[in-house]
Parts: sequence; structure tokens; C-alpha cells
Amino acid sequence: MDWEQVWTNVAAQLNGYRDVGLEALLTEDVLRFSTLQQLAGSGLDTRQLEVEWRRPGVSDAVDLVVSGPPRTAVEFKFPREPRATNAAWTQHLGETLKDFYRLASMPADFEDRICVQLLSRRVRRYFDSVTARHGVAMATRAGEATALEPGAVKGLPATALRSLSRWLPELPSVHAVCRHVEAVGDDLVLICHQVQPLDVEPPGSPAP
Repeated sequence: MDWEQVWTNVAAQLNGYRDVGLEALLTEDVLRFSTLQQLAGSGLDTRQLEVEWRRPGVSDAVDLVVSGPPRTAVEFKFPREPRATNAAWTQHLGETLKDFYRLASMPADFEDRICVQLLSRRVRRYFDSVTARHGVAMATRAGEATALEPGAVKGLPATALRSLSRWLPELPSVHAVCRHVEAVGDDLVLICHQVQPLDVEPPGSPAP
């Protein structure tokens, strides 16, 4: 599967919705369905696609699984900007980080684990402020690495950590590499990360 082309096509499709005045109506489900359409259009057998995939002993579902080969898990996140009052910024942060942990924790037979984010400028500014205050950074440029280290993540507000309860109190280190970035209009950016399994050394790690 040429995922680079898939994400380029998804961004183009989302831009098409924007061009006809539908940007305000974009949702996470639209992002996922656009991906399904592009995968089907690439010639992939749609019988290999499953949404809301679940496994025994885990309560939450994975947004999309491609049975492969290679077997692939994909999580989508499009945090909608909170209202000015009672803004749920920390909940958005926790749910966004949870995608990385969920993918890193997938069964070993998943060869590809892809975290897809559609982020507005305002949400990106908030995530930048989290990096400045807590040292928890998510990559936003192709080739950059994301490293979620337990010490930094545990310093986040309790409302963010609540989303990570499945992995607490012993949070693992989670690593990912940003593989693709596409602009969607003037405000949104589509960012795609390749997440590494928990038992794989991050890029650049010294040999034992």
C-alpha cells in the first residue's frame, strides 16, 4: 500500500470539501471515510477493511484495521476547537496522546501502526504550549520524531492523564516518526505518524 499517496489523496479530497464551503462541517468521521474511499479507490479489497476493531480484554476500539498484508491499524484524531468557556483542551490532549499509546500496544502481528491527525492552527498552538510547559512534544514535520517519555507525560494535568488510565501507573515510552504532512486549506494540517511497537528501539538508539 502506497500510504504516502493515500494521504495526499485524502488531503485533496478534504480540500475539495472545503472548496465547496463544507470546511466547517468536517468531522473525524469524514476524515476516516475519506480514507476508506481512497483505500477502496486504490484497488484494495474492501473486505480487508474493518472499522471499530476490537480485541478481547480491551474496552476501546481501533478506528480502522486493514487485514493486510501488511496488517495495519490506523487511528484518526480531529480535535474540534473547544468553546471559549469551560474549554476541554486537556481532554483533547489526553485523547490525542491515547492514540499513540493504543497503537504502540497493538498485537505484534500489526506491521504498520499509523496515527493520523487533522489539526487546526489553534489546536497546534495549544499543543506547542504543552511542549513549552511540560516537554511533551508531538512531531509536526515529516521526518521528525515523537517521544512520549513517562516522566514528562506524568507531569500533564490529571484530566489529560485520565485518558491514559489503561497504561498507568507504569507508563511505557512511546515513539513515532512523522511520515507525511499535508495542508488542508489555510488553517488545517493533516499529519501522519508511524508509531513503533513498544518493544522496538526508537530510531537513532545506540546499539546494545
